[in-house]
Amino acid sequence: MTENTVRKYDYEDVQALPTRPVPVIPLHPTGWQRRTPWMKTTPTPERVVDLVFVGTTVLLWGLVFYALYHGVQKYQIF
Repeated sequence: MTENTVRKYDYEDVQALPTRPVPVIPLHPTGWQRRTPWMKTTPTPERVVDLVFVGTTVLLWGLVFYALYHGVQKYQIF
């Protein structure tokens, strides 16, 4: 390196400023934030019916997968 490209600096001891975390503003609300206003509203008959259908569907899919899993485990190959 030549003397022209190398610079020598005298650094002084500088007190570091106290830092704090930068606040993060999410672009999209979390799932809990989306459901909170929905849960606070009074349940309408349509919403109750929707919840019953969703619960029944989840229960039936669970039973189907349970039966398939146990069927595969107990299947005998001759």
